Amino acid sequence: MNDDKLEWVFVSGDNQQLADRYDRWATQYDADHNGWEWIGPAKAVEQLLALGKLSTVLDARCGTGRVGAELAATGWDGTLVGAALSAGMLAVAAETAHYERLVQASLTELLLEDGCVDAVIATGVFTHGHVRPEAFMEVLRVVRSGG
Repeated sequence: MNDDKLEWVFVSGDNQQLADRYDRWATQYDADHNGWEWIGPAKAVEQLLALGKLSTVLDARCGTGRVGAELAATGWDGTLVGAALSAGMLAVAAETAHYERLVQASLTELLLEDGCVDAVIATGVFTHGHVRPEAFMEVLRVVRSGG
């Protein structure tokens, strides 16, 4: 594993290599992000909750479940669905017990029904080397009308 883990994942050649790299990083991911004092999930949750009452939310590329932990800390009691490429990251997210459902999938081919969520939250996802723009249409497909 490269010492600069962010660059290491950003230069992944395809989704399989990206998933493999996140699998290798999964058990150290939260510790690394804590060391970087990353506040993305906390800030994103603040913005999400400002939208009002939401019963079902998709955490797109949920990783280790940091958004789930942030939502739980606020007392939010809706249904949280997580999707990620990496089985290793999903295994860590499952340990948090904040997700009703976890799906191993690409954001360009979500294994979810049309209009099944009220909102989508994504942190550190739509960035260099991770998700191509066509994922926006797929993510929007799973959001209910008016969501």
